[in-house]
Amino acid sequence: MDHPQALDVSRGVGAGRPPHIALRLRSQHDPPIPRAPGPRRVLILSADVGEGHAAAARALREQLESCGEPVEVSVIDGLAAMGERMRSAVEDGYRTQLRVSPRSYSVYYWMLEHLAPIRFITKQVLCRLGASSLRREILRRDPDVVVSTYPAITVVLSHLRRRRLLDITTVATITDMTGLFFWAQRGIDTHLVMYDASVRDVERIAGRGSAQVVRPLIAADFLAPRDRRAARAALGLSAARRVVVVSGGGWGVGDLEGAVEELLRIPDATVVCLAGRNELARARLSERFATAARVRVLGFTDQMSDLLAAADVLVHSTGGVTCLEAMARGCPVVSYGLPVGHAKLNTRLMAKHEFLLLAEDPRELVGHVERGCAGPTQRRAVSAGAALDAASAVLSAHRRVSPVAAWRLRVVSIGAAVLMSLGAGAWVMSTDEVAALAAVVGIHPVKTMKTDRPAGALIVHAPVAD
Repeated sequence: MDHPQALDVSRGVGAGRPPHIALRLRSQHDPPIPRAPGPRRVLILSADVGEGHAAAARALREQLESCGEPVEVSVIDGLAAMGERMRSAVEDGYRTQLRVSPRSYSVYYWMLEHLAPIRFITKQVLCRLGASSLRREILRRDPDVVVSTYPAITVVLSHLRRRRLLDITTVATITDMTGLFFWAQRGIDTHLVMYDASVRDVERIAGRGSAQVVRPLIAADFLAPRDRRAARAALGLSAARRVVVVSGGGWGVGDLEGAVEELLRIPDATVVCLAGRNELARARLSERFATAARVRVLGFTDQMSDLLAAADVLVHSTGGVTCLEAMARGCPVVSYGLPVGHAKLNTRLMAKHEFLLLAEDPRELVGHVERGCAGPTQRRAVSAGAALDAASAVLSAHRRVSPVAAWRLRVVSIGAAVLMSLGAGAWVMSTDEVAALAAVVGIHPVKTMKTDRPAGALIVHAPVAD
């Protein structure tokens, strides 16, 4: 919903001219505009990079709209708000990279995690290309609170907040246990974390009091009790057989085919394989298991709540929101066929904290699934019992961030320019390029001659006055 408070509107009628309207976006230097009484406005910035970020945004919107307070909620694609080129580079580039050259993403992610200069350059590129567009979109919508569910957007939102370009409370959701060097930012007032173990690391990056543990950001359906027999009846699954759900997330990644083949070794197991929005994988799996009566291949589905209620075990290739949903349903999770990059690291850390079981090979996969079918395997539960829900945390978030002083920003900017100038000057003066530079700018013409002789003669023709 657009609000007129975000714009200055002037009308004028000249002689013989039609009325015109001039619009100007508010500047950070303009005095604050008094808000009309009414519901609080929450803007959620999400991204179509995997299903988890969009699912978290939907769940938060659902919680806010059912919290009993007057709240207006808008959900937009934050990457698209940063510009179409940015959206295409991040969303389409990431998807293509995973399919064409997945190991290159692993290398880049390792560099982001371990090399501070690479992190700095990446953040600078994101902010340079997307900050202005994102700020305009936020100001146009005039929210009371801005929430980011995607790390790259969080980086830019933090940049705007720290540099006094936004005077709005900022919140970020963190659904993973790894990648906190991007998930957590000093310019974010409150980080909503799903795991108690993340609090210390987030506050080490963003400051004391920056992390708030909340109940999982999942749809209410996953928290409501659901009888297993009723769920299986709704899905047309046998109540007498064991049911194993194999999922590759929203993009259908990981060794889905290998997992299904191994699980068919369990005699009385029905395997439901979810290929997400990966139509190529769905077609390949459907063809491969067309004659297997105990295999059902599905694409993206809105029946995930019933599937997890019906399942004895979830076999998942990534961590994130799907694991949160399974754990809320009380469904044991086995990780297998790990993809590259942060998903692999996140799953390993979840296994270390005993939120799931990690299968490194097919033999381990079958063994973990059989134990999971026999009874619960997890010894730890996610923060489903946390006292605070995400909607309450968003509405009660206060401004904690201290923006960087304007004089410091100027000093850093001037210092960077001086250092670059000194570096360029030192490089030019230390090489023969200074002569070429002098010739280019017209100080004097320069000619060179190469020789291998130890001594040479030079005759210069020049006016006597010179």
